[in-house]
Amino acid sequence: MNAYGTPPQPPAAPKKSNRGCIIALVVAGGVTALGAIGVIVGVALFAESDAGKKIIKVVGKGAEIAQKGMAAPGAAEVRALGCEQALVVDMRDFAELGSEFVDADVSKIPDQDVVTCQASTFGKAPTCDAIATTYVRAVGRARGSFIVTVTRQGNSKAECTGMYDAAGSPVPGTSK
Repeated sequence: MNAYGTPPQPPAAPKKSNRGCIIALVVAGGVTALGAIGVIVGVALFAESDAGKKIIKVVGKGAEIAQKGMAAPGAAEVRALGCEQALVVDMRDFAELGSEFVDADVSKIPDQDVVTCQASTFGKAPTCDAIATTYVRAVGRARGSFIVTVTRQGNSKAECTGMYDAAGSPVPGTSK
């Protein structure tokens, strides 16, 4: 007991410091920043290389083709059949993309449209015949023979593929 008759108090515990957490956060942030700078420098160097320039050009052209295909005549009507995504694209546009990487004579590529439908993972996908009929009805008459492909989201295997004449009739021996 002390002079006042009260028991002695234990010494006060030292205050805990959060300095260790702050130091860890600063170190982690610095490492992350250095990694990000490294990635940015690597991407910039790649983008300046010949291969990088080709890839950037092809990606940009591919995006243009996709946008054009989504807005093409008949694409909205094909989407209305139950396609999450639908594109109508000229095969020659794709051939031009490929010619960036291989020496190809684009003039030998058939002047055909490709009508693609990506159906939902669930539910019933439209048939290629239904898509061909809808496409021709939407555009009046196709500009020539065209190809139809239906896939499901998340599946690379086609539900169906077929070639159709300008009036929308199947070309014998070309459907799967």
